[in-house]
Amino acid sequence: MIRMKKSIKDQDQTTESETPNYEIIELQKSFETEELRFSDILKRSEIFEENHESPVEITLMMETFENSLEKVPKFDFKEKSGSPKSDVILNIDGVKLYANKILLAIHSKVFDSMFYSEFVEKNQTEIILEDDDPEDFIEILKLIYPSAGSTIIQESNVEGIYKLADKYFMTHVMFQCEHFMETSKDYSVRDWLVAEKYDVPELMKKSKPTFVRQLAESIDF
Repeated sequence: MIRMKKSIKDQDQTTESETPNYEIIELQKSFETEELRFSDILKRSEIFEENHESPVEITLMMETFENSLEKVPKFDFKEKSGSPKSDVILNIDGVKLYANKILLAIHSKVFDSMFYSEFVEKNQTEIILEDDDPEDFIEILKLIYPSAGSTIIQESNVEGIYKLADKYFMTHVMFQCEHFMETSKDYSVRDWLVAEKYDVPELMKKSKPTFVRQLAESIDF
């Protein structure tokens, strides 16, 4: 909602401390159906000012929609019906996850080569992934799929997600994990070990004091 208001001074107004009256006009736009341009606002305000002597004050008011998240799909990767447009099964330790080749290839150099180069997996509808944790892979899928049920990177899952992201060259997911760890208020020995293992200089620098301190405390003990 765009609200424009012009102060209207009473004819007999004698002090500046008195609260002015306002003439208000509203320009409403639905963000779901209409495009709102700043030029539209300026044009409307210019027309408004032409007919009034006082300056125009513009207030932008944004309304949120409680049901907006309901329009974003939620995926159940363990069920074919819960993962529309799936065209490949990822078999991880006997757990079958239904995914989309194109989406995987966009986010992963490994899957891009696997599905769109001359590898045997190119024409397979089920791929066996070894030495992976299916629950961690589900978290990866939630991160790359446009879903209202998107995973939130946190202490309990960041290492597992980062391990898979590194293995499959998912650089964007790796960046998200690194950002989470680098901006953490409380660094841990785990952060330093992850940084050292996967060569993340900034995280290594920030978490090193914690690592050294806790190492010294364990030696003193």
